[in-house]
Amino acid sequence: MPKQKGLLNLKKKLIKRREELLKMISSSKEKERNISEVDRGDDVDRATTSENREMVFIISSREREELKNIEQALLKIDNGTYGICDGCEKKISKKRLEILPFTHYCSDCQSEIEGDLK
Repeated sequence: MPKQKGLLNLKKKLIKRREELLKMISSSKEKERNISEVDRGDDVDRATTSENREMVFIISSREREELKNIEQALLKIDNGTYGICDGCEKKISKKRLEILPFTHYCSDCQSEIEGDLK
C-alpha cells in the first residue's frame, strides 16, 4: 500500500474525480431527457436524435464504470487493501496508481487480461 501522504493525495484525487463524474452523469441524464423530447421531425432529424442518444449512452456508460471503479478504490483505501493487485495480490506500482488511481490490477495482470480479450 502507498505511504500515508501519497495515499491521502490519491484519495483526494479519487474523491475529486468522483465529484466530477457525478456532475457529468447528472448532465448526461439531462441531455438524455432533452434528446427524448426532440423525437419529432423528418428522417434526418430522427437519425441525428438517435445518434445523439447513442453517444450520450456510451459516454454515460463509461462514466458510470469509472465511478464504480473509483468507489471500489475508495473502499479499498478504507479497508487497507488499496494498491494490491486483484489478480496476483502483489503491490501495484506507485507510478501506475498515480496515473490510474482506480486500477484493480498491476501492469502485468492488466496486460494479461487485455491479451486474453484479443
